[in-house]
Amino acid sequence: MTDDIDLNSDFVSWSKAGLDKEFTLFKLYTRELHDTKTGEAGQFATECAVPLADFEAQKDPVGLLKYLVRRYLLSAVKDTSVPIERWVVEFSPIVERYQVPSHLFLDTGRDRVWLA
Repeated sequence: MTDDIDLNSDFVSWSKAGLDKEFTLFKLYTRELHDTKTGEAGQFATECAVPLADFEAQKDPVGLLKYLVRRYLLSAVKDTSVPIERWVVEFSPIVERYQVPSHLFLDTGRDRVWLA
C-alpha cells in the first residue's frame, strides 16, 4: 500500500471541497482609497469564513450573519481608520435563501439600517 494520496480520487476531492469546511459567508472591502501624499490607490479587504453546516444549524442565521458583519466591520474600522461609509459587504450567493441582499453599501442609510 502506498502512502501517496490520490488528489484525483472522488473521496479526496469531496473531503477537500465539502461544505463542512470553512466557507466564506461574506467579504468586506473598501471602495478604492487614494493616498493624498503619494497619489497611490488601493483598498482594504477581509472575509468571514465558517463551516457552512454550523451556520445553517443556527436558530437565527440572519441574526448571526448581521452580528458577524458588525463585528468584522467594527474591527476593520478600528484597524484601518477607514470610516464605515467607505466599506462594502458582499454576501455569498448561498445566503440568498435567507432573503439577504447580495451587497451592503454602507454609504447608504438603507443598507446601514438593514445591518442594525
